[in-house]
Amino acid sequence: MTSGVRRLSAVAGVFYPNDKLELNKLLELSFRDDKYGPGKIPPATSPKQKIYGLVSPHAGYIYSGSVAANGFYQISSSTFDDVVMIGPNHYGIGTGVATTREGSWEPCAWNFKRVWLS
Repeated sequence: MTSGVRRLSAVAGVFYPNDKLELNKLLELSFRDDKYGPGKIPPATSPKQKIYGLVSPHAGYIYSGSVAANGFYQISSSTFDDVVMIGPNHYGIGTGVATTREGSWEPCAWNFKRVWLS
């Protein structure tokens, strides 16, 4: 666990399950969806090309999880040292992007260490 502020997900239990097992089941269904998703579980056999970025829909997983799974499947066999996540401030109060200078964000069931880029 990283030191500093730990920002928990604000919408767990609303747009996706708050329970880790339920969430994993929903994510598996998203990947196995052969109509809108990749139709298979990661990792991909091998990256076809180097991927530098991914734009992913982020409505509730029940709505866009299978579509989002396509991009995550494609990068699943890639290696990288850092991930930059950018997302909107949905509340409309304050700045347009939610940020923090230290600590970690915990979207869904994962924990991302926040490193300030200066």
